[in-house]
Amino acid sequence: MTGKGVIASEAKQSHEPISNPDLNMMRDRHSGRVRVPDRPEAYRFNTSLRVRFAETDAQGVVYNANYLVYFEVGRVEYLRQLFGDDFFSADRPYAVTVAEAHCRFISSARFDQALHIHSRIPRFGQSSYRFEYLIRNPARDRTVALGYTTMVTLDRQTMRPIRVPRPFVERVTAFEEISVLPPPSPGETE
Repeated sequence: MTGKGVIASEAKQSHEPISNPDLNMMRDRHSGRVRVPDRPEAYRFNTSLRVRFAETDAQGVVYNANYLVYFEVGRVEYLRQLFGDDFFSADRPYAVTVAEAHCRFISSARFDQALHIHSRIPRFGQSSYRFEYLIRNPARDRTVALGYTTMVTLDRQTMRPIRVPRPFVERVTAFEEISVLPPPSPGETE
């Protein structure tokens, strides 16, 4: 499973086109699915956690919904590293919400195992961006899960989508070493 990446499967299979153009730009043109890299080298950031007992089911395996929590851990730590704790302030003029989440389970994780959560932002839309995640068990040298979340930037007052703030895009693209920036808003200077 190394090399090209793995297609993150959708929990609910749907062949309906997504009408939001920001979300459409994040999908594979042929299959309509999102490709998520399965190699740690494809990610510039990672953080670790140890599986807690409360996160496991009766078989001692991490309950599947907890992988979305692990994605959040990766996302929050990524943003904290790039922007500091102030990023999470309620004083910011914009909010960010999860509009879409997908997870593909590859192998199991169990109580007290250390996991590495690799996170990245590979691309931006006008009002959205995608986080991709790779969760690995380094002791077993195994991929545990792959997934992504689509984040949408909202005006905090109206809760309507707005353009992703340019300083955010610039810092992330510099960190990720990606060169594609969305065009400036009308009246915004380069």
